[in-house]
Amino acid sequence: MIGVGSMHQARAMARRGFHMAGRALWALAVAWLAQPNPAAAAAEYRVGPAPDWATRVERGTPNDSLRAQVSGGVYYLLSDSQEKADPRDRVRFHRIASQAVTSEGVQSIANISIAFDPSYQTLELHWIDVIREGAAIPKLGHANVRMLQRETELERRIYDGSKTASILLEDVRVGDVVDYAYSVRGWNPVFGDHSFGRLGLRFDVPVARVHVGIAVPEGSAVELQPRETSLEARIRSRQGLRVHVWQHDDVPALITEADEPGWYDPRPAVQWSAFHDWNAVARWAWPLYRTPGSPSTTLQREADRIAQAESSEEGRLLAALRFVQRDIRYLGVMIGAGSHAPNAPDTVLERRFGDCKDKTLLLLTLLDRLGIDARAAFVNTELRRGAAGRQPSPGVFDHVLVRARVGDAQYWLDPTRQPQMADLAHLTQADFGLALVVDPQTQALTPMAPDDRPAPAREVRLSYDAKAGLDQPVALTVTTTASGERADTLRQAIASSNGEALQKSYLNFYSGAYPDISVTAPMQVQDDERTNRITVTEHYSIADLAEWSEEDRRFKATLSVPDTLEVLRVPAAAARTAPIAVAHPSDLTVVTEVNLPEEWTIKADRIVVEDPAFVFERTISPGPKRFSITDRYRSLKDAVPADDAVRYAGNIAKARDNTFYQLYWSDPARVAAGGPADRINWLILMVGAMALGLWIWLAVRAWHGDPAPIGLPASPSAPSGLRGWLGLATLGVTVTPFVMMFGLYNLSSALTPATWSVLTTYGADNYHPLWAPALLFEVIGILGLMVFWGLVCVLFYQRRTSAPYWYIRMLIASVLYTVFDSGLMALLPTATFETKDIAGLVRQALTAAIWIAYFMKSERVRATFVKRLGPAPVPLAAEPAVGSA
Repeated sequence: MIGVGSMHQARAMARRGFHMAGRALWALAVAWLAQPNPAAAAAEYRVGPAPDWATRVERGTPNDSLRAQVSGGVYYLLSDSQEKADPRDRVRFHRIASQAVTSEGVQSIANISIAFDPSYQTLELHWIDVIREGAAIPKLGHANVRMLQRETELERRIYDGSKTASILLEDVRVGDVVDYAYSVRGWNPVFGDHSFGRLGLRFDVPVARVHVGIAVPEGSAVELQPRETSLEARIRSRQGLRVHVWQHDDVPALITEADEPGWYDPRPAVQWSAFHDWNAVARWAWPLYRTPGSPSTTLQREADRIAQAESSEEGRLLAALRFVQRDIRYLGVMIGAGSHAPNAPDTVLERRFGDCKDKTLLLLTLLDRLGIDARAAFVNTELRRGAAGRQPSPGVFDHVLVRARVGDAQYWLDPTRQPQMADLAHLTQADFGLALVVDPQTQALTPMAPDDRPAPAREVRLSYDAKAGLDQPVALTVTTTASGERADTLRQAIASSNGEALQKSYLNFYSGAYPDISVTAPMQVQDDERTNRITVTEHYSIADLAEWSEEDRRFKATLSVPDTLEVLRVPAAAARTAPIAVAHPSDLTVVTEVNLPEEWTIKADRIVVEDPAFVFERTISPGPKRFSITDRYRSLKDAVPADDAVRYAGNIAKARDNTFYQLYWSDPARVAAGGPADRINWLILMVGAMALGLWIWLAVRAWHGDPAPIGLPASPSAPSGLRGWLGLATLGVTVTPFVMMFGLYNLSSALTPATWSVLTTYGADNYHPLWAPALLFEVIGILGLMVFWGLVCVLFYQRRTSAPYWYIRMLIASVLYTVFDSGLMALLPTATFETKDIAGLVRQALTAAIWIAYFMKSERVRATFVKRLGPAPVPLAAEPAVGSA
């Protein structure tokens, strides 16, 4: 790390709000009580008046509208930060006035802690007053000030040497205001005559008054740059200083939102810098990272060993990188100038430890001795590409690494990583968006990776073995293959974790989808370090993949893809003002393979959800006794603008809705055990009964119809009776109602509650929106044909004049029914409409046309169907001829 020290403090000032006691309040109190020598602490600070160049301001007045935003029982009445930006006499004046509105607030404001670096800074306390009922009670004169050596970065193996002045106040009550001020004097010598800094204008808590002042020497080269604010500075001259002041009253809390990108910083602030451009920063850093002309014998011996072992530049580069990564442990001692200046490579090699600065300079020295062109490069691991929006200064960066060149190619190498054993073609390169290459010729920040760079790929294969039956324990094998940075991350997790603990964490990950999952064999790891590809195989058993639904009277097995759901994260809030961070670049493929116990109707499908920030694609591929589902997610950008958050959240939800797959099947034994009522499809029964009643009513009305015979009366010698060709038609009419009954019986298997549910329930494997209307059409149509062909049969044997009429109509109706029914079935996914089916329709239509023509022209038909319900009409008498007697 670089920039811990003054840079770290400057960044912390802008982000910490005003919780001065911090989360470690009680730990601080315990350490304070354990301090053995209070008198010694007094020598590390002094008491004196506030600097005369600093502007004295009044505390703000509480605003009732902001009390709802108060956090921790503390209402801040004043935040006053003023800096004298003079490298020869750098002074930071800070004043806080806060009121305890609850007993919790008393605990906070009665404990004051002030951090500084004693290697180059001195602390001066100006006053500590408790304001009670408008009267000031001085506390500084008899306050116990304890100096604590608190290494807050110790868990990251960083020692910064900072100290904390801890002051515990006595007799502070609810409603009291604690008003204190101090100054920290000194400037890190590593920066020389270059001054820079940043002061916040808004915080995580409401403040009645925010006051910020920056004093720069007259004629100074320091440039001031407010950001995210429209406040205008008041400028005045005083004691050879040009003082810029910003003040704002009733400042509401700045509420941050979840999922914000690291580069997004909406906090209003004032920043200043004596570095006019990035070239000035690079030229300042160049002497710090210049390799020594004559390294130690030990270092040269190591360079010679690498040169002898590796003949190519690529091999030497990798060998030097791996040596620093493997043999120099990470440990940072960042006291004073050590916050930004690396230790000598000889010292680092002798100690066998160092931070990112130390390891970078050591690697640069080895590469220089090996004849490889390399430079240090500054990055910000949080801001990343957001560094471009900051004012040029060393304080923008928090990490340093190496940019090396081999031939025409450049490589970004991080010597603080775990040893990377891949060849150069597969080496994971550091990518923090933008970097400042430390070189006198550098003019701007450099993009670390091209926009079209491939994303680190990860493939997960879920293999379900359900050949014994989905209602039996199902074996699940999970194979995860990662490459690139994903492989490095996975490899480090395996190396730093207990195998059993890691296996348990993986089990817990899948237990969210399958509560009855268990491990059946230890996981296996295959690591191809050269190509930077690692494969982890896990073995599980799912006891109860199948689930019986009493409502649907069927089994259901749900296949989930937790890995896909992990990247398709729903934003914490869609109504927002901040952009949403997207992990980018990212490329995940999840293949789900299922081996089934029998043939299953699986519909091939492809689903695509496209968004400007990502693409999700699902492909379903059926096969004999098996099927596979391939999900692929690819990120397209690293953030979603706030204005597009609602659209993005909707597309994420749409993609998530398509990450599940369900299999349904019925169990005749269970259905039978449910009782007679459970085996009845009440919808079909009611629709069929209503249709049957309507058809019978219409048939009765048709039976009462009494039309005249078709065509001219038959000649007296015409044959009659249900014989000949008419006998053949009579046989067909007699059989047809029974054929319709048999068709309805065949259809009944598709009308059982279980089958009907499988075909008509949305989300089921065999679901299609046309199944319900097609089946209902068949039921109603078959019932109508059955009733009316029965009517035609009765009319035939009664030899009614209406028989030919209804026979012809039913022939036409039968053809039309067959055409419409075939058309509906052809639209269903399981349809197999072939040429022979079309030929059958044509044959039926031609047959109907022949019989219609026969009934229209046949004298036997006219002579046979002559009976009517009513008496035959009496023919009119012929009129006499004109002129007859």
